Amino acid sequence: MPSKFTWRDLLALNSKEQSFNTPLSCICHIDINAFFSQFEQLRCKFTENDPVVCIQWNSLIAVSYAARKYGIKRMDSLEEAKKKCPKLIPIHTAVFKKGESFWSYKPFGYNIDPSNHKVSLDPYRRESRKILKCFQKYCDQVEKASVDEAFLDLGRIIFKEIMTCKFFGKIQNKFIHGDYKLDEKLPDLFDIVSHNSIEKDSEEYWKFLGDVFNPNKRSIFVDWDDISILIGSKHCFKIQQIIRNEFGYMTSCGVSNCKSISKLASDFKKPNGHTIIKTNCLEDFLDQGKFEITSFWTFGGIKGKELVEILGLPQENSISYIRESWPNSHLELLEYLKTKLLALSEFKTYSIKVESSQECELVCLKLYLLTRGQWKELVNPKPVVKNMSAVKNMRGGTCACLQDCYSWLKVFCSELSSRVNELEKEYNKAIIPKTIHVAFRGCEKYQFVKRSKSSGLLLTSSKTTYEALYKNAIELMQELDKAYKQVMYPLTNLNMSISNMEILSAGSSVIDLFQKNMNTKNTNDIVNTKDCGAPLEQATKKDAIASEGASFYQCDQCDMSFSEKKEYNEHVDYHYAMKLSENLNGADEFSTSLSYGERLLLFGNKSNHNNSISNSNNNNNNNGKVLKKKVETATTNKKVGILKYFDT
Repeated sequence: MPSKFTWRDLLALNSKEQSFNTPLSCICHIDINAFFSQFEQLRCKFTENDPVVCIQWNSLIAVSYAARKYGIKRMDSLEEAKKKCPKLIPIHTAVFKKGESFWSYKPFGYNIDPSNHKVSLDPYRRESRKILKCFQKYCDQVEKASVDEAFLDLGRIIFKEIMTCKFFGKIQNKFIHGDYKLDEKLPDLFDIVSHNSIEKDSEEYWKFLGDVFNPNKRSIFVDWDDISILIGSKHCFKIQQIIRNEFGYMTSCGVSNCKSISKLASDFKKPNGHTIIKTNCLEDFLDQGKFEITSFWTFGGIKGKELVEILGLPQENSISYIRESWPNSHLELLEYLKTKLLALSEFKTYSIKVESSQECELVCLKLYLLTRGQWKELVNPKPVVKNMSAVKNMRGGTCACLQDCYSWLKVFCSELSSRVNELEKEYNKAIIPKTIHVAFRGCEKYQFVKRSKSSGLLLTSSKTTYEALYKNAIELMQELDKAYKQVMYPLTNLNMSISNMEILSAGSSVIDLFQKNMNTKNTNDIVNTKDCGAPLEQATKKDAIASEGASFYQCDQCDMSFSEKKEYNEHVDYHYAMKLSENLNGADEFSTSLSYGERLLLFGNKSNHNNSISNSNNNNNNNGKVLKKKVETATTNKKVGILKYFDT
């Protein structure tokens, strides 16, 4: 029987942009079982048979499969879990202590006071990054779904095997000699399989590794999509073994032709499961009684519940109900959805709006295809970083004054800078936040007043450092304290976030960020790039000068010298950023970017500054540091816009 698939479908497997959407696609989803508890079990050298649970204060946040045998669930309190299993091994997460900029693990039995500690998830994020690197080493298209799961597009791996494995010689010859047309049907699969059945090792090759979901005993090999799933499942099984051998983790995996089905399949059998869903078994899998439309990860929230209500779906077998009720097109479903929305919207507000025809049609198309196992989505390895936040709900009087706020901001800044740096390593990108936000909620006495403050985040290098975040955060906190001191303490909540992320190529500096932003400004913008000057005009690299056997780089603007090129480049970035800031916000009398004439015109002949200039002639290096410090700390001095006095 001739194949229903074409050479175009096969060749699409070799394209990162097209492989997810070809009918021969193969996507796997790998989930690390009970990740937090497995991590703590391995870290503390317990076995898989030990009933380990990971806890936060008095709550269980992860339960090992050994502990689940005692009926312990995540919703249980620690006391309830100990009653079910007297030999329970509770391990607390790492924590930050108030006022400290680092996290640590406390000894077993240590009574951690939640009023002056904050949970740190950094150990799990770091371990997750190691595992993700392992996935990426094996597969070229990996999407991190969360800290303990990922999608892998196996298209290129499958294509390579078909073009190199000895069992596919017939199709290889046609490909090598170009003896095919894109829309020509692929060779009959039966000829391929039967031709190789006499090979000694062929029987093992055609066996699936894992559990093929096939309750109705359908044919194992029908067409080339089954070959794609076969090869993909074998490689996914190898990846699971690598994770097991290198890290010690049990994982569950789902293999199918799309992300949504693979996600359901990886949850189907745990722990250590490997569930394979062939194309001709998709509807069997969806209708076996375990799933409803709210089981799909994109409809698991409010929107899924709303659709059940609007469409009048049954509580059970909702997936098959949709297929049978609207069998021909998603447009039938769209018409029904709009009619019901118009009627129900008079009495209740829904997140789905009938006025938004595009949104309604997309929802219906997605629902129509999901219930048939045909909704295809790209496996996207790009990080989508919108913002990061650190939050602490306060207990008692643990945050009763500005100094207490400083102590918690130290914790927040350490956590956020670490998360940004880890994300940069994970994706090999430079991630630069441009906005910082601090907010608080006051105490009951003042009706839990909520206030917040935001500002632009000026970094002096391309790294998001703890020091830079803390400096900006305390300035915002000081402003909030000054404005609301009488009605805010003791706080019941404090949070800090960074947002408006700029994602650049690895190795980029803050200069690249400014250049990128300036290129997008219109002609009416106040910043004039000509006036700002290129940083190399301000502080050029001098020839390496021998000084007691060492080379150094010297800044022309403030005469500071650096032994490392990296430090020098960051210093140049600092001058450039300050120059841009001064063009926007004005300069003060301590600015190092003003000439003597500009300073005299703007501020007059001030004795303090003359002394600074005199000292500069005597000791260039030391004064350069003093001037830099003054520029960084002088926040109350009068500022005058340079552009007011000079044509730009």
